Amino acid sequence: TMEEISDEKEKMEAILINMADGVIALNDEGMVIHINPVARQMLSLDEDITGQNFSSELKRLLNIDMKQLLSNDYDNSETLIKTKDAILKSIYAPLKRENRIVGHILVFQDITKQHRLEAMRKEFVANVSHELRTPLTTIKSYTETLLDGALEEAELSRQFMDVINNEADRMTRLVNNLLELSRLDNRETRWDIRPMDPGDILKEVITKMNVNIKRKGQTLKVSVPEKSPEVFVDKDKIEQVFQNILSNAYKYTPEGGKIFVDLKHADKTVKITFKDTGIGIPKEDLPRIFERFYRVDKTRSREMGGTGLGLSIAHEIIQAHDGEINIDSEPGRGTCVTIRLPAISQELARAD
Repeated sequence: TMEEISDEKEKMEAILINMADGVIALNDEGMVIHINPVARQMLSLDEDITGQNFSSELKRLLNIDMKQLLSNDYDNSETLIKTKDAILKSIYAPLKRENRIVGHILVFQDITKQHRLEAMRKEFVANVSHELRTPLTTIKSYTETLLDGALEEAELSRQFMDVINNEADRMTRLVNNLLELSRLDNRETRWDIRPMDPGDILKEVITKMNVNIKRKGQTLKVSVPEKSPEVFVDKDKIEQVFQNILSNAYKYTPEGGKIFVDLKHADKTVKITFKDTGIGIPKEDLPRIFERFYRVDKTRSREMGGTGLGLSIAHEIIQAHDGEINIDSEPGRGTCVTIRLPAISQELARAD
């Protein structure tokens, strides 16, 4: 009946309107008989083009001529389209009736996120390969030199063995960091969360680092209250974050420079700030600073034994604690790293 046909039409329109993919249906002459809102948004079409000829857009977007579509030789196809804001996958399928093409369906999928993830995966694999190949090349060349007769020279062979040992340690750090990131990604990390005073953890880290900082002639100014609001943390993991950030401040601040460590609490939040007068980070590098293997100065970072994963791990750990980590910096003036962790409410602390 006409009512049933009308109901089916309404159902079909509701499905097309609410689809996550963009859909355009054309008749055999290339006129648009249906376009859903998602397709209009993806292709940046401000107005409804139903009833208009789509031939020129087909040629522009997919490099397809309407005459090609009308030939029975042209079957299903997939094409990648780069728009100003996204990467789309276009899937074309002909509508056939009695072996004759009577219309055309175009489906558009936004694959920007998948494309970005794939690019990141490839970059990650390339970076891991490079980071492992560099120490392996050094180890191989130094070992070959030793086997070729350098072993007979005690002093030289000892120097070579030190280099080999350092490169092996660097590979171990890299593999351990990769394993830790993998556990964080897959939520396999075993957390030992307990209420703790973050000031106590911070003081322990400062005590460990203080000797190296003094040896470099740097001034360390610490402002940490005797008692701070407790936070729910995994002590070892938060200590690792503090150690990494303070170590970076020490590494990238020249001799005679200053490092400031500050802990404050307000609005149910504990704020820890690490500030230095070091070399700083260019503005264009800041948005990518927490990316894996991203380094502002690759050569310098490797020389200092960095794996390019420390800040990525710190970012993941702080996020797992429902906290925030932010970095502000200016070349030649220094860097400021701010960590915010939620404080335990007094009511909850009393209940415990």
